[in-house]
Amino acid sequence: MKWKIGAAALCVAASVGSVQAAPGITTPAVPASLPVPTDLRIEAAQIRQRHEPLIIMFSLPGCPYCKVIRRNYLFPLIRDAAPGAKPLVREVDITSDRPLKDFSGAVITQKAFAARYHARVSPTVVLLDDAGHPLTEPLVGGDTAGFYGAYLDRAIEEAQQKLAKERLRALSTVLTGRFLHRRSLRLKDVLGAGIALTFVGATFSFPSQSGSYGRQQY
Repeated sequence: MKWKIGAAALCVAASVGSVQAAPGITTPAVPASLPVPTDLRIEAAQIRQRHEPLIIMFSLPGCPYCKVIRRNYLFPLIRDAAPGAKPLVREVDITSDRPLKDFSGAVITQKAFAARYHARVSPTVVLLDDAGHPLTEPLVGGDTAGFYGAYLDRAIEEAQQKLAKERLRALSTVLTGRFLHRRSLRLKDVLGAGIALTFVGATFSFPSQSGSYGRQQY
């Protein structure tokens, strides 16, 4: 299920040329675009390093609703962030044939990349992990009711929580592997020394390095 925010506030590729301005919206000077990715492996490395989601807005040229989301919500995330803590916010044109390397390094177009996330209308905002997997439901549509900021904040918080869980799971796997490796080394030392172990009243004697065996009691 997608979060549809203002279902009528959508720009469709087939009709974008006829869209001039959103009713009742005055748009001051804003960046023409958010940063455009060229190699998503770079963003993937930043996600792993900073443990923050990648926020991508799929947009259309001239889409007034994209301009509002860019100006009021996404660009301020970058502008107001502390130095060194700027969020990963990018923009992709759903009609562009501009080349883009995906998370695996394969060269595709921005249009093809948008199609992977079923971004057929704009604005569509997705939050991704370092493998390009969605962390939340996409935010589809513009801000007609004034709640977009709350939806975006909730999506970012949910994405951060999932990334934190993934990090803990990965750390737990690493620590478990190290623990089992150390136990395995200790067991090899025990076997190599020819030391007898007792389990539930049964004594087992293991061979020493010389290959001799002790008695086995059952």
